[in-house]
Amino acid sequence: MQTLPFSFVLLRFLSYSSYSSSVLFFLF
Repeated sequence: MQTLPFSFVLLRFLSYSSYSSSVLFFLF
């Protein structure tokens, strides 16, 4: 059952990464 939290964290990280990248793109 260790794969579920790990994949959730990975998904969250990818979502946050894409969000910050779009924010940076919007700013610059």
